[in-house]
Amino acid sequence: MGQTYLGEYYEKEEDYEKAVEFYSKAARQRRGYYSHAAQYRLNRLKDKELINEDTNIEDILEYYRKERKYGYVKTGENFEKIR
Repeated sequence: MGQTYLGEYYEKEEDYEKAVEFYSKAARQRRGYYSHAAQYRLNRLKDKELINEDTNIEDILEYYRKERKYGYVKTGENFEKIR
């Protein structure tokens, strides 16, 4: 949970390198709401091209895509506001 909040903090501060670092730690735990929120946020940052090309998060995004297709994230939650 703390990693996701730190990622959100750094994202708001526009320190995307730190945001990606903390979101990645949370997302790789692959447990529950905060992990999925971090995966969503990483995907959104990638779509906005705010992640350095040399940052490897493809494993996280692949897992996120599978979760969206088959698992927990199908609920339609958009994780814009982290609870």
